[in-house]
Amino acid sequence: MNNNSLKKLMFMKKILLIFLVIVLFSSNLFALSLFGAQDISKEYLSENDMIDTFTQPKISCEDEEYFVIPIVNSLGESVLFVPISNELSQVYLSETDSFNVNLIKTEYLLKSLKNSNPNNYLSSQLIDRINSIITSLNSKKAQLNGLLEKNYSVELNSQITITINHINNLIVYLEDLKESLTSLLNSQNSFLSSPDCKDTSSLLKSFDSSFKGYDKLSQASLEYIQESEQLVTKIVAEDNIPANEISGLVNLVSPPSSLNSNINYVYESLSSTSSFYSKLYLDLKGDEKVSIFIDNLKLRMESVKLKDLMTSYDASFTNYNNLEHAITTILNDEYKPYWKEQSEVDALFRTYNEYNDLVSKAQYSQAIDKISILKSKSKAIIDSGFIEEEVEQNSVFYYIVISVIIIILIIFLIIIKKKKKPQKQNYTKKTQKDGLLSYDDPF
Repeated sequence: MNNNSLKKLMFMKKILLIFLVIVLFSSNLFALSLFGAQDISKEYLSENDMIDTFTQPKISCEDEEYFVIPIVNSLGESVLFVPISNELSQVYLSETDSFNVNLIKTEYLLKSLKNSNPNNYLSSQLIDRINSIITSLNSKKAQLNGLLEKNYSVELNSQITITINHINNLIVYLEDLKESLTSLLNSQNSFLSSPDCKDTSSLLKSFDSSFKGYDKLSQASLEYIQESEQLVTKIVAEDNIPANEISGLVNLVSPPSSLNSNINYVYESLSSTSSFYSKLYLDLKGDEKVSIFIDNLKLRMESVKLKDLMTSYDASFTNYNNLEHAITTILNDEYKPYWKEQSEVDALFRTYNEYNDLVSKAQYSQAIDKISILKSKSKAIIDSGFIEEEVEQNSVFYYIVISVIIIILIIFLIIIKKKKKPQKQNYTKKTQKDGLLSYDDPF
């Protein structure tokens, strides 16, 4: 291969690399953000509703990603969840009910865990506390096993064996809890960072099964302590044990000093935590609760669709903004009597009342069915126009009335003017006459 060919090949590789970088950059640039998804969901808010804003990742469901935005009422209670497709950047509701249920169920679980009170939350610190109890009990168990190798009486060895068995019972309960809780914590952390619909069901089952046995801890611990006390009693009563060894043996066989407080702490913590997880499990065990949220979403979607049909610009109505504007103009009392198609106006009036009644009852799907009727009747009425003859007659009538009023005013002014003129002449004559009478005759 010559130098020119190598240069061309390198150039093509650079171009391809630049193209890939641009594609990756643009895909990240235009990817849907949580803020963008929340903005889309605002259209589905009703009065007193608000978006429950919390930092949440996208949910994977059947190889697609979604933001599911919770809508809450004034009390903070969830009323519906709005799924936004990351690919389409719009509200997405599948035709498959099981998909919708699984997606909303996943968001409900995610929201509940994210917003949980830390006191209800399963933590690694609690598991560490359980592990420390197990370690101390295993140490005590090994010490008791060591006593069996010494030449104590059969009765004392029997009590040592009984005590070891009770330690074993307590250790088994604790180890089972530790294993199940560790598995639950790992599954929960994975779900919180990368929620996936396929993990929801198994995680919910873990909520129900992982805490089994914790209620036996207190009783198992009490039984072990009681048997330890019996063992101490037998050691003190044993004749073959030197007096200077008894104190050391009593300390050796006695339960760990912090056992009781540690067991109480674990029990109370698991009691609170298990109640929280148990409620989540019961809420989402069936589909009833989630189905209500889906029905609410469908109702809101129908409401938004109806509003869009009524208020969006419609080019078929010239000189009107939308269908609603056309209807309200037609039925306005100022214009209603003058449309040519009065039968259609009456029919439109009835249909529009039926439509408003359905809307007031939140029967949006039935109201949507009325839209085509409202549109066709409104268009027919507008296309036919007004009753022109009657409008012209009314205009002529107005002109005649105004003309008559003007004529009457003119006549009235003329009459007034004529009445004033004679009075002026009489006054002049009278003045002249009075002047002659008052003149002194020289003769």
